[in-house]
Amino acid sequence: MFIISVIPIAKGIGKEVLTYFSATKLPEGAVVSVPLRDKIVRAIVESCKDAKSQKANLRSSSFALKKISSADALQFLLPGFISAIHEAARYFVGTTGASLELFIPS
Repeated sequence: MFIISVIPIAKGIGKEVLTYFSATKLPEGAVVSVPLRDKIVRAIVESCKDAKSQKANLRSSSFALKKISSADALQFLLPGFISAIHEAARYFVGTTGASLELFIPS
């Protein structure tokens, strides 16, 4: 099992990065569908870590992880593009997900 950190591609989400779990290892920049509140939204994989190395953090967390619904495209964005989006979000004082929604077509 793997712990996946994702950047949701949507406006109005208070968190920059959300955490889910997956049975398969996903590369950085992959597009996935994740459950968020009562709907399914698309997100970009920021990092993928083995659950065995994160076991202590998982036990001490106050929330339960949800499973990623599906992997839509593998290696959709390059890591350099993702770091540029992070810089743009910091420069314009916004979230990375809102910046991604502006730069990526539907």
